[in-house]
Amino acid sequence: MQSDATETPHHFEMVLESEVRKIVYENQVDQILHQTCRELKEQAQNSFHNHTGSYSFNLVNLKLLIMRHTPSYQAEYMPLPYVFHKRRELFINVDNSLHSFYSEKLSSAQEKLKSVQDMNYSFLFSVAAGIRNAKYCPDSMKKYRKIVKRINMDGINMPMTIDQLPRFERQNPNLEIYVFGFKDTGVNESSRPDLFLTNSPEDNERTRCRKSMARSIARDQVISQFSFPLYVSFNTRTDSNICEDRNRQGALRTEILERSPYD
Repeated sequence: MQSDATETPHHFEMVLESEVRKIVYENQVDQILHQTCRELKEQAQNSFHNHTGSYSFNLVNLKLLIMRHTPSYQAEYMPLPYVFHKRRELFINVDNSLHSFYSEKLSSAQEKLKSVQDMNYSFLFSVAAGIRNAKYCPDSMKKYRKIVKRINMDGINMPMTIDQLPRFERQNPNLEIYVFGFKDTGVNESSRPDLFLTNSPEDNERTRCRKSMARSIARDQVISQFSFPLYVSFNTRTDSNICEDRNRQGALRTEILERSPYD
């Protein structure tokens, strides 16, 4: 006597936890949620296999715990957005992160200049990089510590705030400080292939050069479009020099915006 036996599917409930993630900009929310769900699914698939080697996974409930992040007293190091990172020759972002601070290889003379406050001196390292642009390793703290030590910081608390900048300039009259904000919309080559033209195997050298120039112009357009002034220096030079510089910068900006990638 023979009977048909049907295997009863087994159901398991698993509780999985994702890594803690920091969301700085609003446009990061969707991307991080999708990434978190994908990683949870991979965790479940790696944790459970039945005897046939097949499995199924259904996300029944996703619980989000959102907490407001209050930064510490230190000015945290932040990597440059994509469009700035690709223009590293123009925008220097000195890496004063915790990891870089403790992994530096310094000489005995350089060790004497090192201080734990370096991780709180993002502003000062930016100023120092503007005074002296290092040819090699321009994002390394050790290139600028001597300059930072010479800056007059009497009565100024770090991290720097906008309201302290006038006093900073009065104490350092040879420096002109300009602060700009930037709205990072997440624009990159994968999200805007129409804006950042990619090379193909069929391209000749001339075509590759044109596309490279087009990508450079596109990055400048994004930077110009989403940047806005937060502070303009009080340590101005003569009015004629300022007008000349502004006219020159305005003409250059207009040329960049109006130039076609296909010219």
